[in-house]
Amino acid sequence: MRDLCITHPVAADPASIMDAIWSGAEWQARWTPIHSFAVRYDDGLHQAAEIVLDWEGRQTQMQVVRFRTHPLRIDFFCPRPPDPLVHQSGRWAVETVQGTNVVVASRRITLAQLSGEEEAAFQLRLDSYAERLSQRLTLILSHFAGVSA
Repeated sequence: MRDLCITHPVAADPASIMDAIWSGAEWQARWTPIHSFAVRYDDGLHQAAEIVLDWEGRQTQMQVVRFRTHPLRIDFFCPRPPDPLVHQSGRWAVETVQGTNVVVASRRITLAQLSGEEEAAFQLRLDSYAERLSQRLTLILSHFAGVSA
């Protein structure tokens, strides 16, 4: 298991950023690796969606269940995480850090260990995956940081 936390400063209205992150249409408009973001249920506080996206040259499908736990926070988990993960959960939030608003992406991931894979090799693969995911989250945050009302 690995925990990640990426932040990016924002000048835009925090509520507008969180509304954009909640919106499947905004994801498709702002992040080109998203092929589809099909919202299956949304009552404003709870949302279930199926997402098809490009991840490292492969088309990947995932399911996500999201909870608007606060106007500036969205928690989520993936009942069907993207390969090679067996678990993914996390949150999107706007927080104030040292007087500056930042958008936050935190993740808890568990990578599937391959049959016969030694622990050292698994840890290297987990490190590599976590680094690539961190880079991707940094790019995603930069796309949402400039949302305007």
